[in-house]
Amino acid sequence: MDIAARFNWLNPSTDVGNENFYSVEGQLAYDAMHTQNLVVKARYGLGHQSAPAMAALGPVPLILSTPGRIQLFTIQLNLAF
Repeated sequence: MDIAARFNWLNPSTDVGNENFYSVEGQLAYDAMHTQNLVVKARYGLGHQSAPAMAALGPVPLILSTPGRIQLFTIQLNLAF
């Protein structure tokens, strides 16, 4: 069994305030055959895009299409032979 975590923070523009993006991700992996040949992974991610007023944002694109929170759940199967 394997447990992992990751944190990301991004400030796309130092000229515009309050448009930061951050995300937190956790992963739980299980070696089904007790080797690296078959691994089942469950991953959960939570991200948040802040946004200033659109007039202040100008030509700076946001990472997400809309400001706010995004959640992502992934199940992954790795098979090696």
